Amino acid sequence: MTNHKLKNLSPGWTCELCQQEWKKKPRGKCPGVRLFENMDNRLKTIEQLAALNKKPQGDAVGCLRRGKDWVMLYDPNNVETINPDLPPIYTWNNRPKDLKTPNQLYRYNRKPGDNPHGCIWHEGTWVFLYRWEECPIDDESLPPYREYGTAPELKTR
Repeated sequence: MTNHKLKNLSPGWTCELCQQEWKKKPRGKCPGVRLFENMDNRLKTIEQLAALNKKPQGDAVGCLRRGKDWVMLYDPNNVETINPDLPPIYTWNNRPKDLKTPNQLYRYNRKPGDNPHGCIWHEGTWVFLYRWEECPIDDESLPPYREYGTAPELKTR
């Protein structure tokens, strides 16, 4: 945050940095970059970049106001990869159906293998995805996992 770089206009004041306008001199701080009223689809927040395994190389080029806070926006063309060894990145909706999270693997009596086949950015952390057929059995003493209705000779209690 910085001080506004004010310019006096006949109907009021404007800041040359954030491009906001006021009728009276403002008392608040300036974000130092252009303030957008709505999200500019060309720009990304730090969280959106992290979900793509990217981080900004330069300073923010814009911002949004969220309550009392500023959300900085970055140019997605001026980024670098955070972790080049990360497996392919998916969303919950576009991931291959055979890829499972560790919690889903436990339902199949499997434990995650050493080699994830994908990942999803979820609530600020990476969730790795595995092919359940390639994951080792967790507890050999348990009977094998069967989908409901696929073994008619077996009955539920």
